[in-house]
Amino acid sequence: RVEYAPVYITVPREMQFGGIRKRQQKYPLRVQLYDKPPVEDISLQEFYKLGESRMKVLHIIERKRHSRDSDSNDLTDKVDKAIQEHLPDWKPKGQHPTVDDYARQDECRRNDHISHYITLLAHCRTEELRRWFLTQETELFRYRLNQSISQRSEFLKHYKDELHFEEAAVEEVDAVAARFIDSKHLRDKTSPLYKVHFSRALELVRNKRAVVYKGYAYVPSSLLDSLLAGHFRTRLSESLALMSQHIGGVDEDDRLRSYLKHLNCLYTGEEFTGSGVAAGSVKLDQLEELSKESFPLCMRELHERLRSDHHLRHGGRMQYGLFLKGIGLTLHQSLTFWRKEFTRRMDPETFDKSYSYNIRHNYGKEGRRTNYTPFSCNRIITSNPPSAGDYHGCPFRHWDTATLRAKLTSLGLTHKGVLEVISKVEGGHYQIACQQLFELTHPNYLGGLVVEHPNNYYFESRKFRMGGVDHMIKSEPMDTTTEQ
Repeated sequence: RVEYAPVYITVPREMQFGGIRKRQQKYPLRVQLYDKPPVEDISLQEFYKLGESRMKVLHIIERKRHSRDSDSNDLTDKVDKAIQEHLPDWKPKGQHPTVDDYARQDECRRNDHISHYITLLAHCRTEELRRWFLTQETELFRYRLNQSISQRSEFLKHYKDELHFEEAAVEEVDAVAARFIDSKHLRDKTSPLYKVHFSRALELVRNKRAVVYKGYAYVPSSLLDSLLAGHFRTRLSESLALMSQHIGGVDEDDRLRSYLKHLNCLYTGEEFTGSGVAAGSVKLDQLEELSKESFPLCMRELHERLRSDHHLRHGGRMQYGLFLKGIGLTLHQSLTFWRKEFTRRMDPETFDKSYSYNIRHNYGKEGRRTNYTPFSCNRIITSNPPSAGDYHGCPFRHWDTATLRAKLTSLGLTHKGVLEVISKVEGGHYQIACQQLFELTHPNYLGGLVVEHPNNYYFESRKFRMGGVDHMIKSEPMDTTTEQ
């Protein structure tokens, strides 16, 4: 069967570690630098599974980074749960691990190793993807280091020849302390100091968080993770740059090319198919008001363009049509809505012949009967960018600064508010910019929204507008089989 066919990945020679003997080597560490790419055959099914598992963890980490929810413990628990479910590490029980214990541990770490390189392949193509991957992987690395002191110690010991981080001897610390009496880091005898060449701790030295003596920075253990994370990020950045030069070899396999190009669009949250919303809970005559009160900017723009031009191209119809399905419009309502707008510039027969099929198709009533789900933010941002005459996409990603600034001003944002949103956009943080806009247009909102999906934005806004009432009225699955 095709899905079990082996997958062969040619890794650049500069990155290979070779030989059949090395393939049998165990993984001694939970925390890795991933400096040696895997060299083995795996099934296509396992390739898909490992890549998706890691993406689920990275998205949870991103969600934690962007959340402003006061309950940080809950978010930390979610990260723990995601790692245990998708990237677990087997911990032997008891003081005397068996051969099976070590085998299971090695299998878990192997999966972690391979999944890292699968997702690296998927994120090496563009600067935007590389930046996102660097950030999430570095956070995962930092998170694992913080799990236990023993993991950090094992990591330092294993990579000592590369890192050149060593714990300073007591006599050496005393000698340095005699010259820097006022340093609080040197006064704390309970926290060990690590000795590292000053050039590798410039940020800490600049912020006076480390002492420099005879060319070495003396770093307290509490700040060591930032140095290790910086080293990890540098190494990973080099790997991404190198892999981007060789991705063409992987793209020769159609099965891999399609999967890797869409892996970064993987959405792991609620699908918003419309089945959890009471059928017809949104009336067509409410859409105008709802678009101004609760639509995210991308959907508000599509709604306004449809109202003014009475037409949208395919990309806009897909993005907006599935969004409307997700907020509760039935198939009959959608056909009525689109027909009313489009027939302002075409006759009903043309609409029925050229456009009604696609609407029914989105609801799973034509073709392969697939129940399509609304697009997530990640998919909107990273796939199918708009061209001239298109209005789909993400305004924070695809609009120029002047256009975005004018739109934000027209929404009533203050000059300061506009600058806050624009600053996020200029930093490449498009979803955070959208989140910022939500908070500015929903004063006193304390719900801790993390913008990952336009429909989640909408439902969170309705909950706020309705005074905290749960707007997602659970009911029997929405009936999309009847056209009236």
